[in-house]
Amino acid sequence: MPLVVSEEQLNLLQRQLERERIARRQAENIAEQGILRLYERQQLDRLLRTSAEASALAETPVDALRTVMDALGSYLQWPLGHAFLVADLSAGKRLAHAHITWGTATAELADFDRRLSAVKLRMGEGLLGRVWKTGRTIWASDCARSHPEDPVRGSGLETVFAFPVFVQDEVVAVLAFLHRAALAPDETVIDATTQIGQLLGRVFERQRSRAAQVATHELLEDKVAERTAELEEMTLKLAESARLKDEFLAAMSHELRTPLTAILGFSEVMLANTHGTLNEKQTKAMSFIDEGGRHLLELINDLLDLSKINAGREVLTATWVEVAELCGATGQLVRPLAVERKLKLEVIIDENLPRVWGDERRLRQVLLNLLGNAIKFTEPGGHVKLVVNPSAAQDAIHLTVTDTGIGIPQDFLPRLFAPFSQVDGRLARRFGGTGLGLALAHKLVLLHKGEIKVTSEVGQGSAFTVVLPVKGPGGFPSAPAAHPG
Repeated sequence: MPLVVSEEQLNLLQRQLERERIARRQAENIAEQGILRLYERQQLDRLLRTSAEASALAETPVDALRTVMDALGSYLQWPLGHAFLVADLSAGKRLAHAHITWGTATAELADFDRRLSAVKLRMGEGLLGRVWKTGRTIWASDCARSHPEDPVRGSGLETVFAFPVFVQDEVVAVLAFLHRAALAPDETVIDATTQIGQLLGRVFERQRSRAAQVATHELLEDKVAERTAELEEMTLKLAESARLKDEFLAAMSHELRTPLTAILGFSEVMLANTHGTLNEKQTKAMSFIDEGGRHLLELINDLLDLSKINAGREVLTATWVEVAELCGATGQLVRPLAVERKLKLEVIIDENLPRVWGDERRLRQVLLNLLGNAIKFTEPGGHVKLVVNPSAAQDAIHLTVTDTGIGIPQDFLPRLFAPFSQVDGRLARRFGGTGLGLALAHKLVLLHKGEIKVTSEVGQGSAFTVVLPVKGPGGFPSAPAAHPG
């Protein structure tokens, strides 16, 4: 039996099918919109990622701007984009074209493109100048008629979207995109470009930091070069001054020594009663003259020797020196002084000492200075010792003078060998001396290519070690001498 459907049932069925068709279409639209939004989100994420990479990796702001302009232009799909930089020009700061663009101008837009590339806007001038001034993004629709002062007027382009690039609170660049249609503002794009402007600002900030570092480095180099030149000039002046001083001292010492030698000779003649017998009072006075004169002559000789060495005029009379004999004889020379001061003097000499090539008179002078100082600065009842032995490698001889004297403060050791150097002026008054002995000894040892080492402790005593290399003829200025027999 055939199915009979009433008209009412048929209408009901048709309405139900229509509702299902509408619901299916709505579901498809929702799905399409979701896919579109997902695609747009992916594109936006790609844009922000590209901008972040440009910010991190670009060498210069121009490189970063070019990368971001391409990425943003591809995302927006607007026909034209231009980048502008705030530049210091002869007329002052201007917003000038960076010669970075997006898109290809058609024939009808070519003239506008050229005009836009040539603009140099003051702060607040036109749309782009206002972005520079306010630091705010501008999205202007229908701008060809609404903003007659802008270069875009008459181009046929209706919408201008421009946003700033910041370094801290300062606008350093403006990026602008233009479209033919009058488009409503897109908040998603505006929010995204706010982030992009901040990312680009880091590149500018990095460049400024590098420029500041380079400028600081160049300034420091200039300062160092200037200071070095000043120090070199000062060094030359000091060297010349020292040379003149040494020449003066040498000349004066010679002039003083000549009459002083005559005075000493006359005092010796008087003390010898050659011209008649002196009474006790006269003999005592003449002895004071002789003693003071000899002390003065010793000082003058030290001054003359030191001046000659500093002036480079000292020549050693070198020969082979028997160090054991030299040290033994020098010990005997100073023994009466030690006895007079009630000191124990001990001389210990190794039996197997090699000879050294040197000036025997000058080496004796070094030893006399060191032993004399040790005796002078050691209180009665103390101990002075001279120990002479070869080095472990047999390539040098060590002459060590130790005492149990007053010692030397550690902070004074670096300037111990400076001429006229005194630890304390009161010591000079108490013990005598001018501070020339150690300076002269040090210079003489250096002439022999040796060195002096010092250790000391206040209240415990000092130890001076002269290290003389075992060398044959040559190696230092000397007058020729024959090898002993």
